[in-house]
Formats: sequence, C-alpha cells, structure tokens
Amino acid sequence: MNTTSRRITQILSVLFLSGMVAASAGAFDFRIRGTGAACGSAAGRYIKTISRAGLCVNSRVRDISGSGPWSWRCVNRRNGASVKCSSVASQSMLSISSDCHLMKDGHRFRAIGVNYYSPFADLLTHPDKAAAYRKAWRNDFRSLHAAGVPFIRFTLLPFWPTDARPYIDHPQTLLPYLDQFVSDAKTFHIGLVPSVFFNYLLLPDYFGEPISAWGNPASRTRQFANLLTRMLGHHYAGNTSIWMWEFSNETNDWDDFPNAWKYFRTNPREGTPSSRLPRDDYSSRQLISAFKAFSNAIHQTDPGALVDSGFDIPRNNALHLAMGSVTRDDVADFQQVLARDNGPGDLISIHVYPVDFNKPYSKRFSDQPVGPAEFIPIAANAARRACKPLFIGEFGAPDDGSDGDSNQSLKDFHIILDAIVHSSTSLAAAWVFDFPFQDGKNGNYSITPDNSHRDRLRLITKANARLREDGSGLADSP
Repeated sequence: MNTTSRRITQILSVLFLSGMVAASAGAFDFRIRGTGAACGSAAGRYIKTISRAGLCVNSRVRDISGSGPWSWRCVNRRNGASVKCSSVASQSMLSISSDCHLMKDGHRFRAIGVNYYSPFADLLTHPDKAAAYRKAWRNDFRSLHAAGVPFIRFTLLPFWPTDARPYIDHPQTLLPYLDQFVSDAKTFHIGLVPSVFFNYLLLPDYFGEPISAWGNPASRTRQFANLLTRMLGHHYAGNTSIWMWEFSNETNDWDDFPNAWKYFRTNPREGTPSSRLPRDDYSSRQLISAFKAFSNAIHQTDPGALVDSGFDIPRNNALHLAMGSVTRDDVADFQQVLARDNGPGDLISIHVYPVDFNKPYSKRFSDQPVGPAEFIPIAANAARRACKPLFIGEFGAPDDGSDGDSNQSLKDFHIILDAIVHSSTSLAAAWVFDFPFQDGKNGNYSITPDNSHRDRLRLITKANARLREDGSGLADSP
C-alpha cells in the first residue's frame, strides 16, 4: 500500500470510528450507526415523490402511506423494533415540478444571485484568521440581503493542493467551518450553492494521478470524491440553506479537446506537477461518469437535494469534438450536448460572458448567428426540452478594456441580465461579489455596494424585484 492509499484508509478509519461511515463491500456507505430502528434523512422534511432511499437507517421500510406528507415505519432487522416516521407538508427546499419548473415554497421560483468566490476557501487556507473572515462574510451577507440578493455560489475547497491538504487528509475538520458559514447565511436569508470540486485538477494533483483519473471509479481521486460528497450529503441532509450541490466548475471546457493537457495550469510551489502529460486529457464520457457518481452520492445521502454540474457554455463544436471532428455544431447539436452533459444532474448549467460571442472562434452555431440576447432564450428552451431548469452559474462582463470602455462593459452586463430575466432561466449568478483578486485587475469584475460596479448590484436588485412582481420569484429565501 503506497502513502496515498494509506492516507485514504486512515481517513476512512477516523470516520468509521466516529460513527459517520460504515465500510460496505468496497464502497462508502454513510449512515447513522445504532442498534435500534431509526428514521432516515427523509424524515421531518418535504418530499415531493416518495422512494425508499433515505426513509430508514439500519432498518426495513414498512407501511408507506399518504400523498405528501408521507408516513412510514422503520423496522429493525434483528429484533423487530419499529419507529414511526413522516415527512412534512410544507416545502422549504428547492424542487422541480412535474412540468419542469423550479419550485420553492410551493411556487414557481426564479432569482438572480451572485458568485461569492473566495471568503470560505480563504478561511480554510488561513484558519488562524477565522474571526476576521467571519466578520467579513457576515457584513457581505448583510449587504446582499439588503440588496435583495437571495443566494450565492461559492467554492468549497481551497484552490491549490498545499492549501487543501488539511481537509483532504482530515475531511471531517471541514465541517465546523462550513457549519458556521451555513448558519450565518441562514441568519441573513442567503441560500447557498457550494461548488464542491471547483478546481477539477485539485484531487488528481494531490493524489499524484492524471486528470483523467476522474473517469476511473477505482482511482484515488474518485474514491476520495465519493467519500467527501457522501459526508457532505449526509451531514447537510434536509438543510434548507443549501439550495443545491454543484460538482465542479467549467470542466467541460476541455473534454474531448485534442491536446488539452498543454493548457492545464501548473504551480509546483502550490502542489501541482511541474508539467502535464497527454494522459491528463479526458473525454466527455469520462467527465459525465464522474458527474454521475457525484450526483448519485448526493441523492443517496440526501434524496431531496438538487445537483448541478457547474459546466460552462459548451464549445461551439462540442458534439462533433466527441466524434473526432471540428465541425461547428448547429442549434440541434447544442441542445443534444446540454442534455448529454447535464444528464446526471437536476438542472442545466451554463456560464455566459461577452467573450463567448464576440471573438471569431466563438461563433456559436453553424445555422444561425447569435449574441447573448438571442442565445439565452435558446439555452432556456433547450433546458425545457430536457425538462430541467436552466442555471446560469456565472454571467458578467469584464471591465478591463478588453471589450471596450466601462460604459460598454455595463451595457454588456445589462444585455445579459435582461436576456436572463426575459427568458425562462430559473437561476443565474453574477460574477463576482467582493473579490479583491478581480477588483481593478484580472478582468476587473468585482462588485460591491461601494465600488465602481455598484450599478450592477442595483441592476440585480431591480431584476429580482421584477421577478417577484411578475409572479415567478415569489418565495422568500430560507
């Protein structure tokens, strides 16, 4: 057994002894340990459609009745002891209706949020400054709530292997920090979309595997991803502040792309390899396999939770790339790619920026020209065809002169936001709130109530008010 395999075994041992996980035939089976019958994670929460998953722990499901709320009994396998369990009638989590709409509190729901990239990962990187980071995010939550922003999307783990090491070696140490973040978000009525593996390279780099290891269920990358995902799903089952769990960030940018390995970043000082190799390339099939495993792990530990991919707008030849061709896709091909890539999830995910449309290589479709205003309704219709809500997990416009002056940047931002509001897009998150790394530099995207981009926050406030007024964003945040 090598050092890395031994580390995974040690992690499992810690969780096993703490009662969080029981080993089962080479898989990781998260359940509450005990000798009596026990209700599962489905008890005490809203369930739209009943299934046996999550109803009972260490016991058999018996006597399911009702039509929402539901009731059932859990019967101990050894001694026949039983306990009555039930769900609740009111809906406080996001769900998807039978006619494919996003729902909250029994109403169709649409909303505009923001990306809040760094504060939680910064705290994990510098836990000695926890008090300062908590004060900062509470102030930001207060500002977002005042602006009528109902949710944030954020990265869960530190970006680099060196910074993430403590939480890969001992994943349970992540939970107290995340508990505080979730609790503070709830205080200010902010919903959360954690992007669990935002940096897709993180785990392969940490475990010394190629990036393509994500496609191998036996790899250490996939084993640990399964472990962490199940731990999160189990720990936060039924938590109404978690709006959905996101797999990764823009990983479909490089699937099926010839010689993609040449473009993957390296930073040996922060724990990455010094160079990349052809074996790092991965296919759409491998990526979908990894996303499916993530989605299954969440749904098995928290049956009512929603899952999204975090994928970007597909390449303009994504379907043909999978077949070894560089021919540009048409609209029908694009619809097929969205359904294929996001199949394991509950929503369709894309990201939208002006650069996706205003560069020669980014002509979207072979059969019609489009800009953001024309593209977003096409994407929303494609999501409807797949019977899944559309989540635009990132949208924005750089303000660094790359696409015109500041006035043009604001205009581009407004065009995208307006197209989102006037389409059937369910959720969208602007990039990015209070991100010093991109405040006046590196694209100059950062939005705060006080900086030069405060007008963008006001536009988001107005957009959410419009969604509430037209009856498609009626629900209050948690």
